Amino acid sequence: MNILILKFPHNSALGGGELHTLQLFSALQQRDHKFYLASSCSVLLPEFIKRKWPVQKVWLGREPVSISGLIIFTLLSPYLCWRLFFLLLKYKTKYKTDKLYCLSLTEKLLATVPAKLLGYSVYWMEHLRIERWLRQNPYRFLYVWLSNLTTTITVSQAVKRQLVDLGLKDKNVTVIYNGIDTGKFKPDPLPSTRYSQLPTIGTVCRLCPEKGVDYLIKAFQQVVKQNPEVELQIAGEGPEKENLQKLASELGLKDKVKFLGFVKNTPKFLNQIDIFALTPTRREAFGIAAAEASACGKPVVTTNISGLTEVVENNKTGLVVENKNIEQISSALVKLVGDENLRQEMGASGQRRVEKYFTVEKMVGKFEEVFVK
Repeated sequence: MNILILKFPHNSALGGGELHTLQLFSALQQRDHKFYLASSCSVLLPEFIKRKWPVQKVWLGREPVSISGLIIFTLLSPYLCWRLFFLLLKYKTKYKTDKLYCLSLTEKLLATVPAKLLGYSVYWMEHLRIERWLRQNPYRFLYVWLSNLTTTITVSQAVKRQLVDLGLKDKNVTVIYNGIDTGKFKPDPLPSTRYSQLPTIGTVCRLCPEKGVDYLIKAFQQVVKQNPEVELQIAGEGPEKENLQKLASELGLKDKVKFLGFVKNTPKFLNQIDIFALTPTRREAFGIAAAEASACGKPVVTTNISGLTEVVENNKTGLVVENKNIEQISSALVKLVGDENLRQEMGASGQRRVEKYFTVEKMVGKFEEVFVK
């Protein structure tokens, strides 16, 4: 296969979608497939260059998901459409690309028709929950109409239901779960030296509002009242870090909540905690961090946001609680803190679930099946 990847985002940050793209195409390369990236993404471009994968930096305006982006997109769309046509033609003739993989709304709206005219098979990837950026977008009607010319791939049944509710045809939407590298994320015996010798709750995420770490800290305050020896370890960086540190201090948890910053060795971190918590309030389409924790044999407490309820099987691999419900989050954590046998049972069940549904091999195999149809 020869695949052209396009991504022209509103802004760039290293998140689940970017990591998924790198993981997917690294695995496809090992299976002798060729791919090329044309993009303005400040994350993917340097990551592809670092791996010595073929790239081309291309400017294509701003993704139409904000007022300024919509204005620029509308004014420049005739020019951008022609520019995309010649870009697609170049890769078609020079590199024999026959599949187009679209990651952002810009190219989904502008490149789909030119690509079909040039004989490409077109695939849209949706990593995010469908929220106001698309539901209230004036180009929503065009997105729905163009979807009839493509195969849309998403990471959970929950997001597929959102897309179908939006107007996409069920037959045109395929779910392929994210893949976990179970050779890397796996249970290891607890080392004699760990981040803490106390019972430990941990989380790994970007410290931004939608991750709901403030709700986790507030719930943790209730846990400490019943279990004074417990600790909360927070791995990650982000714009909310200072506010979260202030919140922990205000709640009298300064010595109980540890902010570890960016952790390079995530499997090591996961294997040094007892319970994993992920409490987002929105945007979580799959919840790869929860799957990674399960792969390491850890029970997971999470909120009922979108695909997380497919990753974590309630009362079997973890506990699923109501979004933003501090009382439910704290009760779930207290239950697991106080029952080591339950932690071990849920952790083992979670590991088996990952091996059954969420491995890299299964993910890549399903992408290959979709691409060759």
